[in-house]
Amino acid sequence: MKKDNDIVLSSPEWLVVLPKSLIKLEKITPVTTKNDIIDKSIDIYDFNCPETAGSWMIVNDGVMGGVSQSRLSLDEQGALVFEGKVSLDYGGGFASVRSIVNQLDAEKYQGIFLKIRGDGNKYQLRLRQTIRVDGAAFYQHFKTEIGKWIEIYLPFNGFKASYRGRFLPDYPKLDTSRIAQIGLMIS
Repeated sequence: MKKDNDIVLSSPEWLVVLPKSLIKLEKITPVTTKNDIIDKSIDIYDFNCPETAGSWMIVNDGVMGGVSQSRLSLDEQGALVFEGKVSLDYGGGFASVRSIVNQLDAEKYQGIFLKIRGDGNKYQLRLRQTIRVDGAAFYQHFKTEIGKWIEIYLPFNGFKASYRGRFLPDYPKLDTSRIAQIGLMIS
């Protein structure tokens, strides 16, 4: 993959970088400033420490015959790097990474705050309520900016249910008291 300062130059390839502290949960309290979000939040992952870095797995479209490729690594600064190439060949078209969080109870929080550096592509943050690989997922889209660290807030009430890429409008809402997996997807 051709890169220049961690920026992917080839359009079918992609790259997203998550800093040492990936995701924060925002408490349900009045928030008036950016500092309020930071002060009223907890870190879910810290990639500097093996005990808090999480156990991550890659799930690409090979599960349905596709040929997309991705990889996960840590850079020199301790940031998690998720990169690869999405292919529409053979009915595919997605790459994802996820981590089991052992029933995270986020009921007292309003949403997820993340800091991310990307390539200008649109991604999904995905939450699951079971540790199974298959089944319904709750997603919310976000867009990255090329080479720039940005902060994104995704309220829990904005997550929608889907199964294998199909929106599930009648599915029960996300139960934030039992989040079992957190992941990223590009499709």
